[in-house]
Amino acid sequence: AKQATESIDENFDLNKYKNKIHPWADGAENELDPILIKQDWETLKSTMWNYVGIIRKEKRMVRALNDMTEQKKEVDQFYRDAKVNLQILELRNAIQTGILVTRAALKNKKSTGCHYRVD
Repeated sequence: AKQATESIDENFDLNKYKNKIHPWADGAENELDPILIKQDWETLKSTMWNYVGIIRKEKRMVRALNDMTEQKKEVDQFYRDAKVNLQILELRNAIQTGILVTRAALKNKKSTGCHYRVD
């Protein structure tokens, strides 16, 4: 991680990307509904546990990826329409992390560590 950050620091040219980074627009008037946030967390947790947990199967992981991709679309829209706060940021990041973990798990055909593939 240290080498990666040093490499980025030495090689990344912010001016090259400055025009592509859009400023944050927090003009939304909608308050976040805590029930929606809670349900999205429960959905994400159960999806990861049931489909990408200790015992893994390709069919389950594909379903998890599809479900989380749809959930991400809804949460991203929710994120754009609501005032930003810690809960929505954490949920958004958790869904993205779930998607990344699932993609990596799908590529990993070996059973090593704390999980295993049954197919």
